[in-house]
Amino acid sequence: MKTGIFVGTFNPFTVGHDSIVTRALPLFDKLVIGVVGDHVQKPGIPPAAERIEAIKALYADEPCIEVKPYFGLAVDFARSEGARFIVKGVRSVKDFEYEREQADINRQLTNGEVETILLYSEPQYSSISSSMVRELQHFGVDVSSYLPSRNTDIPNNVIRNMISYSCENVKMPAIKKRDTTVWIRRVAATYNKKVGEVGYLFCDDEHILEVNREYLGHDYYTDIITFDYCEDDVLNGDLVISLDTVRTNAELFHKTYDEELHRVIIHGILHLCGINDKGPGERELMEAAENKALELL
Repeated sequence: MKTGIFVGTFNPFTVGHDSIVTRALPLFDKLVIGVVGDHVQKPGIPPAAERIEAIKALYADEPCIEVKPYFGLAVDFARSEGARFIVKGVRSVKDFEYEREQADINRQLTNGEVETILLYSEPQYSSISSSMVRELQHFGVDVSSYLPSRNTDIPNNVIRNMISYSCENVKMPAIKKRDTTVWIRRVAATYNKKVGEVGYLFCDDEHILEVNREYLGHDYYTDIITFDYCEDDVLNGDLVISLDTVRTNAELFHKTYDEELHRVIIHGILHLCGINDKGPGERELMEAAENKALELL
């Protein structure tokens, strides 16, 4: 039996992915779609079970397709499935150069046992990527035309906002989310950074103290805790903000609550950009960066 694999995070699974699967299927007796499992901790990504269920629903009537989670290297997944071929989609020259290098490495790792088949995107799909779909969806654009549909009741995927806002034990602060998101991206760009998956959690003092104790081993209140998951020049992270402390500090430093809140919001982003405030002279640098960022609001 000739078996191929097609692997990815698939957040979400787009019409471009669907096109590659449809075109690859006649080449094999079985095509296994490998969905990156939950061992990869990227903020905002739906659980693997959700992504797998969504893709399975798309190909429910196709017995030659299997959908499974995979962990580790693609070549190891290929071996575990008895596959000699890894299918990859190529949208651009940049994609080609990257996939060519990966194909060479995979051949070396397997002594030539696993080959890579590159399928070039159809022209109408060459500009579609999962990250693009997520960003459009975040700004309220209808992305249904970028997602495959089989008239199933199971959604294609749960698309996570690239910058999300949630709350715990408090009411959501009255911020303009879209304007704040645009502002955050503008500030990140001044440091040559792009915003990936960033999640804000607004909470009370007791919750942030609990987080501080459980995850950092610190037994004190604070205004913000930043969990940094950045990759290269892409900002990823979870930011926990205590609105109680924000309100207290606003009074202490004679600022409006709104100004202090936005200062703390951008403080976390500046941390992700690599600016610290614990060492000698760093607090002054952070304050200057905050003031500069607030001018862009």
